[in-house]
Amino acid sequence: FLRDASLHFAEELQRGSLESMDSEMAIEGILIVFFQHGIEQKLHNIRHSGEITVTSYSHTSQFNNSCVDMMQASGTAGNMRKVMQQLQKTQDVDRVTFIPAPLRDHGCC
Repeated sequence: FLRDASLHFAEELQRGSLESMDSEMAIEGILIVFFQHGIEQKLHNIRHSGEITVTSYSHTSQFNNSCVDMMQASGTAGNMRKVMQQLQKTQDVDRVTFIPAPLRDHGCC
């Protein structure tokens, strides 16, 4: 836990939060959306808007009519912020979170 926290803190210092990143900075990570049933088409339209690239998508329905979408997504920081703002303004979306992938200087792992 401490190792993960220190790595997250170091990355935050190195490139900043999503809100403070340069709009043209290329980023990737996991976009998580908690929402109520009935707005799947709206989320589908945002996902396929072309603002970001979604390379993997998972949908889970919880027991209390709440759903969770997880997307492995990439794009510019500006476009990711725009998509998150669209999602946050969508009625019946409860929470939107973006977890940026760790910075790597070579390789994937």
